[in-house]
Amino acid sequence: KAQPNVDRERLAVIGGSKGAEAALIIAARHPELRAVVAGMPSSVAWQGLDWNILRQIFTPPDGSWSVGGKAIPFVPYVKEFNGNLLELYTKSLSHVGEHQDAIIPIEKSHATVLLVCGKQDSLWPSCQMSEQVKERAAKMGGPAVTLLAYDTAGHGVFGLPVDRTDPNFGQLGGLGGTNDGNNDARADSWPKVLAVLAEAMK
Repeated sequence: KAQPNVDRERLAVIGGSKGAEAALIIAARHPELRAVVAGMPSSVAWQGLDWNILRQIFTPPDGSWSVGGKAIPFVPYVKEFNGNLLELYTKSLSHVGEHQDAIIPIEKSHATVLLVCGKQDSLWPSCQMSEQVKERAAKMGGPAVTLLAYDTAGHGVFGLPVDRTDPNFGQLGGLGGTNDGNNDARADSWPKVLAVLAEAMK
């Protein structure tokens, strides 16, 4: 808001993966936002992840996000980790009932909410968590949530479509789904992302 080139009355946030987790947390804390677009999102705030496995086990980090220097409530990871992140997140998410304060209170947002996920996401269960966000918003009288879920896409589902001649095209399916499936999802969803933002920013 303090930036001279920003219209304080027309604000939106957009993010993918951990950035989507952040975008939804911000939206719940800033009702002045008009829109939030979250690709491969989370329904909860997560514990931080230390790639040094010994430190992760014996001195695990606090939450990924903080306010005023203090970690906000988060879902901790289960102790057993075999290197499979999808399994780690899925098992940990099954304990969310024990960490209700870590659930993102999307009902506090007044923004138009658009979620994009790939059903073959192999990094974390983004479609399951997207459904949780949508269901909570409906149950709690929160904002309208639109969910775009793509059958043959994974964690590469979100963003601008990539030309098939681009070297990055071959990486789109690296975290689930096929290269074509992720790119087709991008081609379908990106105009819808722009349309949501254009409408909200009028």
